[in-house]
Amino acid sequence: MSIGRWAARRDRVIRKIVERLGYGPVNVKLSEVHLHSSIPVSYRQEIEDLFFFNPKQPLVRDRVREHVDQYGTPSLCTQEGRLTMKLGKVDHAQTLFIMMGDNQAQVLGVLLYVREGFCLRVLYIALKPAYTLTWQDSGLIMSHLVRSLKETARRIRGVNSIQFAVSGKNVLFDLAGG
Repeated sequence: MSIGRWAARRDRVIRKIVERLGYGPVNVKLSEVHLHSSIPVSYRQEIEDLFFFNPKQPLVRDRVREHVDQYGTPSLCTQEGRLTMKLGKVDHAQTLFIMMGDNQAQVLGVLLYVREGFCLRVLYIALKPAYTLTWQDSGLIMSHLVRSLKETARRIRGVNSIQFAVSGKNVLFDLAGG
């Protein structure tokens, strides 16, 4: 069996296992993925579990400690029935909730960033584990997220780059290049 066929078969098996564990279908429909700066407070428990108890958190533990020292501890806050996030040491943190669907949208993840000079610096990304089991799904979500964040950043006067600072390396996207 070729590596490509083996990988496709493995991904189908993983999807079936995940669905049987009750995580629901894991097919990502990019046309239905939307970013929101706030969501209804009814998603609070789901966001808490995803952001603060994510099973992949140990992979970025050192970077999380750095960010907490520099920017403060992330926390959930509600305002007028809407949920967003803030950082303890800065007033200008921005949240983007990654949602799929319109009615009863599913949470795919959450992203927290700050503006530093000419750059939007992404400090935290938490994606639902069911959507990151295969490189295809996580790659689709991340590429869509980068594209959407670039569109948002281009509308902000003075911002010319986006830096993802969520793991051991910083990844910089220059907005001038497209």
